[in-house]
Amino acid sequence: MIRINLLPRAPRRRIPGRPLFEIGLPLVVLVAVVAFYLGLSASVARIQGDIKKAEDEIKELTPQVQAVEDLKKRIEEARKKEDLLAQLLATQLPASAILTNIRVLIPKDVWLTTLSVPDTRSFTLEGFGMSYVAVARLMDNLESAGIFEGLDLTTAERDRVGTNEVVKYSVNGRLVRPSETPEGHR
Repeated sequence: MIRINLLPRAPRRRIPGRPLFEIGLPLVVLVAVVAFYLGLSASVARIQGDIKKAEDEIKELTPQVQAVEDLKKRIEEARKKEDLLAQLLATQLPASAILTNIRVLIPKDVWLTTLSVPDTRSFTLEGFGMSYVAVARLMDNLESAGIFEGLDLTTAERDRVGTNEVVKYSVNGRLVRPSETPEGHR
């Protein structure tokens, strides 16, 4: 048999504020999500603006950075050249001092025609003297000066210049640097 209940149902108890809770909570969550989204959007827009400003500054400063890099390269090249020049000057013969010393050492009847310097330490003197004795005096003067070493009279032969008979000579030697000068010759 089928039973049918014709009595009204028992009234349910209503919770006060339930419609407010069912509608209000999702509405509050939705407002919070929208506010969070808007905050993040504003933050992203601000960061993108900062990035744009930084890129503009980079574009503006790129030529200056390039100029600084070029200057650094030029400074480095100049330093290398300066070091090379200092190195070359350290190995250079003091030509004016040598010529002054040789000028003082040459007797009056001897003439210097050529002074050649094949490297930084050696030299060759060529010239004429009125006699073998004058050339010998030149050799004595050069040896006693103390600024030359290994002096060698390579040639000494009679020659004629115009109507005068002269002795053509050639002397090879090495320069003693001032720091290398023997103790007795200082």
